[in-house]
Parts: sequence; C-alpha cells; structure tokens
Amino acid sequence: MKLKFWRVGTGDAITINFPDSKDRKRNIFIDGGFVGTYRHSIKPELVRIREAGELVDLWVLTHTDRDHIGGVEAFIKDVAIADRERLVVEFWFNWSDYTFVPPTEKVSVAQGIVLREYLQAIGKLPREEIKVTPDSIVLYDCTFAILSPDQQSLEKSKIHWQRQEHPMPVAGGRNDHESTIEELSVAPASEDTDPFNGGSIAFLVSWRERSILLLGDSHPSVIVQSLTRLGYSPANRLRVDFVKLSHHGSKNNTSRGLIQLLDSDNYIILAEGSVHSLPNKWTLANILVHPERDFSRTITFYFNYDNPRLRSIFDTDSNKDKYNFRCVFSTEPFLELDLA
Repeated sequence: MKLKFWRVGTGDAITINFPDSKDRKRNIFIDGGFVGTYRHSIKPELVRIREAGELVDLWVLTHTDRDHIGGVEAFIKDVAIADRERLVVEFWFNWSDYTFVPPTEKVSVAQGIVLREYLQAIGKLPREEIKVTPDSIVLYDCTFAILSPDQQSLEKSKIHWQRQEHPMPVAGGRNDHESTIEELSVAPASEDTDPFNGGSIAFLVSWRERSILLLGDSHPSVIVQSLTRLGYSPANRLRVDFVKLSHHGSKNNTSRGLIQLLDSDNYIILAEGSVHSLPNKWTLANILVHPERDFSRTITFYFNYDNPRLRSIFDTDSNKDKYNFRCVFSTEPFLELDLA
C-alpha cells in the first residue's frame, strides 16, 4: 500500500494505492485540496489511473471546507479527462439538500452544491450518511472504522450548510514555536467549534496487518468517544502504524485525552507552516510528553513540506534530544509512505 499526501498548501489531498486479494489494483482518494492546486497535485494521479485502465474505487470528501473539496470541484469540471463520470466508482460525501446559492463561489458551501448537483446528475449521489456506526465497512479488503462525525456533529454541519457562510476564526492562532516543549506540555487548549470541521469524516483504515488513522479536520472529543466505545483506553491504547493529525496539526483539533488513547510512533502533518500558524507546536509537544509514552521508541513527525519555518519548530528546545524524536520533511510534490 502506497500513501501519497499531496502538497496543496493548507489543504488535504491524499491518495492510496494498493492491491486487493485478487491482486487487482485499487485506488482510494481522500479530499482534493483547493481548486488552484488540482492541476499540479492529484490531476497527474487521475491521469495515471485512467491510462493504466484503473479506477478511483472510492473518493472520500471529509467535509466541505475549500481546502478539502476544491480539487474535487476542479476535477468534475475538467473536460480534459474523458469519461470522468465513470472514472470514480463511489463517493462518500455528507451533503445537505439546502438550495441557497451563496453570493460568491469562493465559499465552500457553493462548492458543496456544485458537487451535490454533479453527483445527482450522474447517479452517484450517496444516499447513506457516513457517520459513526458500530459496524465497520469492508471494501476491497480494506476495513474502515468510522470515528467521526457522530449524529450530533453531522446535524450541526448540515445546519451550518443551510446558512450563508460568514468569515470564521481559524484554529491555530498565534505561532507558538517560541514556547518550549515543557511549557506547552502544561499549556491549556480549547476544542475547535467550527461545525464544518465537526462534521468531518474521520476513520481508521486497516489493510492486511497495517493501519492508518485519518482524522480529517475532526473534533477530538468525537474521536475520543468513538475510540472509547470501541474499548480503547489509556490502559488499552489503539495500536496504529500512522496517524494523520486533524486540521493540519491544530491544537484545537487534538487533545491530551485523544493522544493518550493512541499507541503510534508515526504522525503525519499536512501543513506548510505559515498560513494560520499551523501546525501548532502544542500538538507535537504533547505527543512527545504524554504519560503513556514509551521513551525507548522513537517518534517520527512526517511533514509534506520542507521549509525553514517547519524546520525551526524545535529550535527553542536546547534539550530536545531527550525526547527521542525526529522530523522527516518531503521535498517532492507529495509525501509518500509505504505500508508493506
């Protein structure tokens, strides 16, 4: 299984390629970045898949923020890709039936409407909501445990769809990179209140003996509730190969309670470091110091960008070696990880 985390600025665009039990090649897409990043990111992957005679077996739209759904809108309008209606087999997309068209196409509700109408026109508009359920979903030898949204969060996101969008504060706030790991390990943090983020689809996907937790922009309290319901606790943590942190590593979309339920050595951050001051160092610091951590195991932070701002996150910490971690930065158009 190969995972690619594309460089789309502050957005998310993830593609997964793997063989099923009959050695047929499968492709799963998760989000698509912005409209403006489509041509240089996931479009080449779509072209490769089409030329190889493959399909996008599943495209997950976690929620309707522009940095997630924009590239999907660009795809459905891309007449250069022939037979695009058939290229994608299935979409996961929690839509609303609200018909108000916002005054500008720059808002994500407008892009959600475009996608909803397109999927309805080609007969692929999902009829089932993707939300927390006690039963896993099995597709192409992959098992999906849906952890977000719960019913309440999904309803809030749909209600928010039904209002004209107004500018909202973005999680992250001021850059906290000047604070030390020790200072941030006791600093408070509050949960994100954005209803669109709360409605984000997040899931644990398992393939053979490997697994990855893809948190979208979800709210940590919902993930904690889902994992607790599945029997996980600080004494019985979820062992997972990789964790894609929620909302570009924002402290408002991670919590100490969530970190203490996870047993992983590898954390993925999709952020370029400048916009909205993400990732927050708070998130990384609390991963490093949480009470359940085994310090004999090295933690790796994977970034899909490489620049001085990201490389300087831990410059304030003269004693950082004692925390046994490393940072990996990608200089390619995507961060690629292999799950053998």
